[in-house]
Amino acid sequence: MNSAIELHDSTIVVIFYSHDAAIVVFSNVYIHESDRPGSDAGSVWAQRAELVIGNSAEVGLPEAWPCEIAHGEYELDGIKYSNMIPLPFSHAGEFRIKLDVIDGQDEFRTIELSGQSAELTLLGEPRRVRNFPGAG
Repeated sequence: MNSAIELHDSTIVVIFYSHDAAIVVFSNVYIHESDRPGSDAGSVWAQRAELVIGNSAEVGLPEAWPCEIAHGEYELDGIKYSNMIPLPFSHAGEFRIKLDVIDGQDEFRTIELSGQSAELTLLGEPRRVRNFPGAG
C-alpha cells in the first residue's frame, strides 16, 4: 500500500516562522492509503501534521485561523503537482506550495510559500475516517 496526503479539505491551524523556516501546522490532513492514492479504492485516515519549509522568506499570512484548504498544488524543482503529497515526504531542493484557503472569517485567499527544502512530519495517532471507493 502507498500513502499520500490530500491537500483539499485539510485544515491549517497556523503558519509561523522560526530560524528561516516556514512551519505549517495542520490540525487535520487526510491521508489516502491504496495502491495509487487518490485514484484506487482504499482507506482514508486523518492525522495532525507539520510541514517545514527551509530557507523560506516571510509572506503575508491570514489573520484568522483555522484555514480549510479548498485546493492546493506544489512544485519540486520546477515540476508541478496537484493536491496529493506522497508519504513519506522530504525534499532537498527548490520547493513551492500554493494553497487556496477559506480562512477563519470565511474569506477566500491564496497562500504561497517557497523555500529550499521541505519535510512533512505526521504527529500523533491516525484516525480512520472512511473507505475510499476509488476515483472513477
